[in-house]
Amino acid sequence: MLRKLLTLLFIVSVSFYKIHAQGDSTEAPAFKPTIGFGPGLLSFYGDYYEKPFQNPLTSRVAWRFDVSQKLSSHLEASFYTLYGQLGANERMSQRNLNMQSQIRAGGLILTYNFDNFLKANRKISPYLSMGFETFEFLSKTDLYDKNGNKYYYWNDGSIRDLDQSSPISSTANFSVRDYNYESDIRELDLDGFGKYPERSLAIPVGVGAILHISKRIDLKVGTELHFTFTDYIDGVTENSTGDRAGNKQSDKFVMTSFSLRYNLDWSGKNDTLPANHFDGVDFLALMEADTDGDGINDVIDSCQGTPLNVAVDAKGCPLDDDKDGVANYLDKELNTKAGAYVNSDGIELTDSMLLAQYQLFSDTGGMFAKTVYEMHGRRIALDGDSPTKARREYAVLLGVYKTGISPELMTKFLSIGDIRTTNLPDSTTAYTAGKYFNYDEAAKRKDQFLKSDSLREAKVVYFKDGKMFEANGPEAGEEKIASSGNNGNKNSSSIFGSPDYNSDEVVFRVQLGAYRRQLSKNVFPGITDLVEIKTEDGLYKYMAGAYKTFSEAANRKVDLSIQGYGNSFVTAYRGGKRVSLQSQGAEAPKVNNKPVKEDLSEPGLPVNSFEKKLVVFKVQVGIFKGEPPEDMKSNFSKLKGLVKETTVTGLNRFVLGSYSSYNEASNKKDELVKAGIKDAFIIAFFNGQYITVQEAIELSK
Repeated sequence: MLRKLLTLLFIVSVSFYKIHAQGDSTEAPAFKPTIGFGPGLLSFYGDYYEKPFQNPLTSRVAWRFDVSQKLSSHLEASFYTLYGQLGANERMSQRNLNMQSQIRAGGLILTYNFDNFLKANRKISPYLSMGFETFEFLSKTDLYDKNGNKYYYWNDGSIRDLDQSSPISSTANFSVRDYNYESDIRELDLDGFGKYPERSLAIPVGVGAILHISKRIDLKVGTELHFTFTDYIDGVTENSTGDRAGNKQSDKFVMTSFSLRYNLDWSGKNDTLPANHFDGVDFLALMEADTDGDGINDVIDSCQGTPLNVAVDAKGCPLDDDKDGVANYLDKELNTKAGAYVNSDGIELTDSMLLAQYQLFSDTGGMFAKTVYEMHGRRIALDGDSPTKARREYAVLLGVYKTGISPELMTKFLSIGDIRTTNLPDSTTAYTAGKYFNYDEAAKRKDQFLKSDSLREAKVVYFKDGKMFEANGPEAGEEKIASSGNNGNKNSSSIFGSPDYNSDEVVFRVQLGAYRRQLSKNVFPGITDLVEIKTEDGLYKYMAGAYKTFSEAANRKVDLSIQGYGNSFVTAYRGGKRVSLQSQGAEAPKVNNKPVKEDLSEPGLPVNSFEKKLVVFKVQVGIFKGEPPEDMKSNFSKLKGLVKETTVTGLNRFVLGSYSSYNEASNKKDELVKAGIKDAFIIAFFNGQYITVQEAIELSK
């Protein structure tokens, strides 16, 4: 019966919560329950005494546990249980009664805290409460001492082992109550009530105050009067016989409690989003979005950014029929046998090819090394059979800037396919085009820029020992190129590097993000064609590659997504301006399978393309050339989870933890410092590559 009533209470409370949420002008609060637990005192108000009042000093101890949830800022619903004892002792000349009852109760109560009348940041919140509950009671009385002798109450106030009217009362011995309530009141059936139910309903009405100790912890002090629907708790009613007769009112009891409450709000102090942050967001549309148009919704797409019209599996990843790790659309050998080693094109590597790669890697005999000679103080290299002078690398300088460049100049530079950026020792940035091994070829490219309207300061330069120098002519002994420029075309390092390159051709790039802080090359391991541009508003933009077709750029984007740059995207530039991908024949970006207009604004807002889960913080406790000293070894042995790593320079680094946020790592570091590890500090990695902590924080945003 008790379980059924508690189930009913739960259903009614949930229904009330929904009705309240629909009728309130504000959004219903999220489920962030508060748990409370504490002691209290139970006082009984029934048929005992001339007046139905009990001295609070005779109250019995009880315990209360509740789980509460806010329905609004001023109304709270609580499920609670309480367990304790009720007791009463009436000692009068007319009658002498006593009882003790075990009480088990549970119910739902609503609390009103006057929040709509009182100031918000108060320390104390008064409240009123009302609810309903079901409870069970088991009442007993103390009639006999430990030896089984019945208590007899005499008119002189004493307790003896014989009735006062007994013929041998003069031999009666004095007794003292042992307060062991051994007799079940219902089983005694002194008034002929039979097997009455020992359970009932009640309505608790309360008043009290809540002291707000901290954001999560409260102290609740209150008193509740429980109006029951039974008169059998003390076993005495108006229908009781003789001097046992009671009043017409149902029994009542009072619970005075002291409860410590803890708020289970896991959002944390770093949760600074406003309450209406997600207002208007169509989450259904987001759930059904398919950005890459492969037929697999983004939320379950394991391979985001699949090129258009590429067949995918149920996880959204391009098909790989021969399971060689190279998708079909990139695989130039679709039937590779199982377990075979392949190259990036999916072509099986033969034993001789594997041997050649191993020899190139180890090369202990120098069979693949370039032979270098010194002749009359000049450095000479042998390439094949013909000794030629080591070649100087030329480039066309387009400008040197101390601060960021304007959006107009940025798009002009990005329209140049082989643009490169070099950070010079004086904190300036040089923007150059091309990479040539012949001065005449570089000069021809320079002349092409001089004909444009805004690049009239172009000049030929070369780099040496990290510094840049202007080249005023070919180096002594350098051969001239043919007027057609074919030799230069052959020596160029970029598909856009020809002196005859048409500046009106479209250039597709893969953007890796825009950040407020400059990032080091360690953040972009393996990306040799990285372009860094600082805009005039302080953003650092990073681009990878330069391609003549959207398909090539899209394939590169997929590769970068696999490497951890999941939010990278393709951009297009032409004639000094950013142009839409759709205008170049590429399919427009989609949201929920519907084309959306591409944002062509430059420089735009900060964008982070990195997969945040690849950013890891650790706490370093020491780094040594060999093993740590013995005194430190003893301390390290007490650290649970300590890991030894080997750095690229061969040092032994000892670290703890692998945290996704800086705050978690900082808390661990502070804990270690307090424990005596004074040299502990935080280090960071992206995709296993060591980066600075500042860069890791930037990539975690």
